[in-house]
Amino acid sequence: MTQDRSETDIGPDEERPTREERIAVARSVVYDADGELIDEDDLEGTLEAHGIDVGVSEDGLPEYRDVPRDLSLSAVHLAVDLRKDPAKFITDPIEA
Repeated sequence: MTQDRSETDIGPDEERPTREERIAVARSVVYDADGELIDEDDLEGTLEAHGIDVGVSEDGLPEYRDVPRDLSLSAVHLAVDLRKDPAKFITDPIEA
């Protein structure tokens, strides 16, 4: 399973994306033009179409680069795997 970036990846002067922004970005990845959840087999290509570099690490696990800060990879994977809206897996950001 993928892991999202930690809070330390956001600098002190950077705005944290809101929950609503994170949900909108995740939905833009997991739903097709007809409003249906994409198939698990289509996820890699869809991520690449959104500008994310998808590769394989030395230990054989998926590796993602150039992931927008407002995209929750774990919510995207859970939404596709469990066939649920990604909003169910995105919480409010932790305030520092």
